[in-house]
Amino acid sequence: MKRALATIALLAAALAGTAHAATFNFYGTMSGENEAPANASAATGDFTAILDDVANSFFVDLSYSGLSTNASIGILHCCAPAGANAVSILNFTGFPSATSGTYSSTLFGLTEADITGIKSGLSYINIHTVALPQGEIRGQLISSAGAAIPEPVTWVMIVVGFGVLGSSLRRKQRQKLRFNFG
Repeated sequence: MKRALATIALLAAALAGTAHAATFNFYGTMSGENEAPANASAATGDFTAILDDVANSFFVDLSYSGLSTNASIGILHCCAPAGANAVSILNFTGFPSATSGTYSSTLFGLTEADITGIKSGLSYINIHTVALPQGEIRGQLISSAGAAIPEPVTWVMIVVGFGVLGSSLRRKQRQKLRFNFG
């Protein structure tokens, strides 16, 4: 039995996977109605974002149109619920100064508190303009997380575990079924 356990432990160590960065996907729609307080801007926008909590990075891909004046800056804010204002945590460097445009970049410099706030749904993206310096359109980060999908190593470990369990139960049943007619 000890030998079997040692073999299983060795097999488990050999099949163990390496640690991977945990990434979290988000999306959102931006409008003047989402600002706090809301404004009457007809501008709209949408975005997708990926948070990497190992590299402390934030990838954003967004598009916007119909701003009343040129955009002055795009900002990621944290940590407040929808409808409340929060501090800026990342300025979108190189943001296009136009009434319509697209922006895509990976940004670094998040703190643990920022990452926790983003994962908790307490962050939003805001596009500021000259006409509305507090923000013309805003969109809350919404998690697009689905069910976790086990990695292949996990499946191997499950199969091996059930195989060992079944084998040991079968061995015990054989020992109990022996008859002695002597």
